Amino acid sequence: MKFAMYEIDLYLKPDHVMNLLHRGVHQMRAVKFEAMIIKNKRPGWNCDVIDKMALLVERFYQDFSTFVNQPEFHGVKRVTLNVEYLTPISILLEKFSASLEELDIKIKVVWINYERVSDKKYGFPDDFMFPKLKRLTLRFSDHKLGDLNKDGDPHNISDSKSLKKLLEASTRIEELVLKNYGQLPYDSLDSFNNLRKLTIYGKNRFFQTLLNLHDCLEKFMTFPTAQLRFFKLVFRDVDVQDDAEKALLCFLQKQRQSLKSLTLSFILIRRKNRSPIHGIHRVTLPRCMPNLEKLWISVEDDKLGSDSAHGFKLGSQVGKERGEFEIVDDTSKAPWVVQDGRECGQGLLCRGCNGSLVFGKLRQFQRDNLDSDYSDSELESE
Repeated sequence: MKFAMYEIDLYLKPDHVMNLLHRGVHQMRAVKFEAMIIKNKRPGWNCDVIDKMALLVERFYQDFSTFVNQPEFHGVKRVTLNVEYLTPISILLEKFSASLEELDIKIKVVWINYERVSDKKYGFPDDFMFPKLKRLTLRFSDHKLGDLNKDGDPHNISDSKSLKKLLEASTRIEELVLKNYGQLPYDSLDSFNNLRKLTIYGKNRFFQTLLNLHDCLEKFMTFPTAQLRFFKLVFRDVDVQDDAEKALLCFLQKQRQSLKSLTLSFILIRRKNRSPIHGIHRVTLPRCMPNLEKLWISVEDDKLGSDSAHGFKLGSQVGKERGEFEIVDDTSKAPWVVQDGRECGQGLLCRGCNGSLVFGKLRQFQRDNLDSDYSDSELESE
């Protein structure tokens, strides 16, 4: 089931919207489902209708709360949220906190504006916690929302009390996905002791042209040594902070002993009438990565006519993935990859020291799978 509420309809025909919601409540009393996608797009409104809209929105959320808190409404496992207001977010997440296993949520800088309203309660309770949450996806954007959002810089979201509370409730997760990293609250990741998988995506979306990769990796340097098993960094068409290459090496060095899967894919897109993209052009890997089983390194430049399918894998990995990877003798498209440090001396026992890097090209279905990482599906369709 998909339910979308547009505020223009709530303003022009509120009774019709409420009737649809009430009918949905009645029809779904016996329906059991495990996932929900909730979208709410706030358009720009002039001052003449803001007061009336506030009353209508408040009424809608009262009914929405009744909708999700009906006794027959069982807990869902997966929720995707792209909502401007904190009220429905807190209603949903409090309702499903005990059952939720996966949460995908758009982070809004405008949350801070609601938190500053002193005569209303926004955000989450003090004892808010996700006991079963395994995977958390945070999407950052500096998309401007008219006069409501004068703090458009995603760095400012670190001041949000709701974001801090959300992270504190998610400390048991095993996987964290960051899309267009903004700025997390200070010391917010120190308690993520179960985290084993980390993915960072960067894409030119909603005017965000800089991936704050250095700041992001600095946050994760507080993790214990050899905690992560899986690390994936994929970005295209965005600039990257200075010293990102050095920060990446320091991060990999700290996690090198435990990493089993490592993906580094950087696609640099050069467009007319635009300055060149500044990204990571050289990848420096720790030489000794004893548990590494899967590797993909691709630094591509569309000016060279690349199809985002050329890169390095481990020699031992290629033997197990026949038919999925074609070895290429021409290394003109090969990314600049160097290895740092000395061999550990364990010989064949260390995959990182012993395993040679093989350059080649992904087959079509693997390339399609890599491109799907950038897709934000319905959440970004508007």
